[in-house]
Amino acid sequence: MTCDSNSCDISEACVANNRTLFVIGSASVPIVERALLSVRLRRNGSVALNVRALDISILTTSRRRSKAFLIERYVDNNCGHILGDEVWPAFRMMQKYAPNSDRLGHESDLYVDRPSRPRCDDYFDALVKNGEVFDLNLKTEVESRIICYDHVYFGMSGFSYVDEDLAYLSSPVFSADAKAFRNKFYMKYPSKEKENPDKLVIMEKRSGDHLTNIDNINELKLAAARTFKELDVLIACLEDYSVGNQVELMSRTKMLISLPGSDVMNAIFMQDDSTLLVYCRFVNGVKENSNEIRLWFRYLVHLRVFEFCSEFPDVRLEDNRNVWINVTRLNDTKYEQRLIPHGR
Repeated sequence: MTCDSNSCDISEACVANNRTLFVIGSASVPIVERALLSVRLRRNGSVALNVRALDISILTTSRRRSKAFLIERYVDNNCGHILGDEVWPAFRMMQKYAPNSDRLGHESDLYVDRPSRPRCDDYFDALVKNGEVFDLNLKTEVESRIICYDHVYFGMSGFSYVDEDLAYLSSPVFSADAKAFRNKFYMKYPSKEKENPDKLVIMEKRSGDHLTNIDNINELKLAAARTFKELDVLIACLEDYSVGNQVELMSRTKMLISLPGSDVMNAIFMQDDSTLLVYCRFVNGVKENSNEIRLWFRYLVHLRVFEFCSEFPDVRLEDNRNVWINVTRLNDTKYEQRLIPHGR
C-alpha cells in the first residue's frame, strides 16, 4: 500500500458491500488498518471500513476488475454541497489515477456511502464509464458479492472545492479539469439543444439553510427580458429538476443570476463564455459574499463572472431575510468582460 497527502492505493484487494475491505495476506492487515484509521482523521478524506485478511483462493471465484474508488460521504440532501465537496473530489481522485481523460472511468467501479435520501446521487453515475456505482452501506452476506481489483483507492484530502489550493486553482489545469468534469456530465446526460445556449435563468430557493430569495424577482425578470432580448428568461428552483435535467438546463443557460448559495455550484455545467452573476445576500443581518465565487468560479477562465455587493445601490436587506437588488446593474454585464478578475 502507498499513500501520499491526498489518497492511498492498495494493490490486490477486494471489496464487499458490507463496508469490508479484504486484503490478500494476513501479514499486511496491521499496516493497512493503521493507515485507514489515520485517513479517517483527515478532513474530507475518510473511509470507515473494516480490514480483514483474505485467502488468495477467493480470487479464483470472484469478479476481477482494474480499479475501485471508495467515497465517504458527509452530506445527504444538498446537491450543491454534494457536487463540490464529494463528486468533484471523487472526480479528481479518479483523474489522478487515470490521467488520460479518454480512459477515465474505464473498468473502474465507484463505492459510495449512500445516504438515506439519495436525491442527488445520480451525480456519481456520470463519473464511471464502463463500471458500476455500488452502495457501501448495502447489508448483504460477504460471500454474496465480493469484487477484487488490481488497485483500490481511497482518500480525497485536498481535493474539495473548499480546500483553496491556490497553485492549482491559478493554473490552466484547473479550468481544463473543470471543463473535463462538465463534459463527462454532457456525455452522461446529452442534449441536442445545448449547442447554442438560449436561456437566462434566475435562481429561486424554497428550502435549505440560509433561505433567502430576491425580493424584487419579478422586476428582475422583466429587466432581464428587456436587456437580453435574445434570451428566454425563466425563474427556476433546482428542487424541481432531476440531476440530468439540472445538467441540461445549465448547458442551455447563457446567463445565470443567483444569490450566494450551494445552487451556484451548478454553474460548472454552463458552456464556455456563459455568464454567472451573483448578488450578495444577508445572513442574520450581515452582508455575505459568494463563497462559490471566492473559492472556485473566479479562477475559471472560460466563464464570465460578476458579483455585485455594494450594500447600496446594489443590494438591500428586505423583511429581515430577502434581498432587494439593483436590476440596472444588468447593463454592466453586457459591456464588461468580467468584474471579478481571474484569481482575485
